[in-house]
Order: sequence, then C-alpha cells, then structure tokens
Amino acid sequence: MLLLGVVGIAQDTLIWLLVSWLGSDMEYGLHVDGFLAALLGGVIVRVTVLVLLALGPSWTAAQPS
Repeated sequence: MLLLGVVGIAQDTLIWLLVSWLGSDMEYGLHVDGFLAALLGGVIVRVTVLVLLALGPSWTAAQPS
C-alpha cells in the first residue's frame, strides 16, 4: 500500500510539472516553480483525494439472492 501511495504522489508531481511545462509553452496557465513545489502540490492533491475517498459513501457488493 505504501508503494502505491508513493507511486501516486510521483504521478501527481509529474502531472504538475507537465502542466507547468505546457503552460509555459503556450504562455498561459499554471507555473510551478521547481520540483519541490510540484512535489508539495502532488502531496496535497494525493492527501485530499484520500481524505475525500475516506469520507465518501462506501460501496458494498450486492448479495446474491
């Protein structure tokens, strides 16, 4: 589970960097000031997603009748 969390944070960090790179090419959009800022953004996004998943409705499998 820890490995999946780390991979998720790395994925979110790379998405922040990609959006920043695309935004700078188009001279519009989001600018991320370095890898550490992107990492912090990735951690914040991942923690927010996990909290919202924990607070949301839980899905249970239907029991066959």
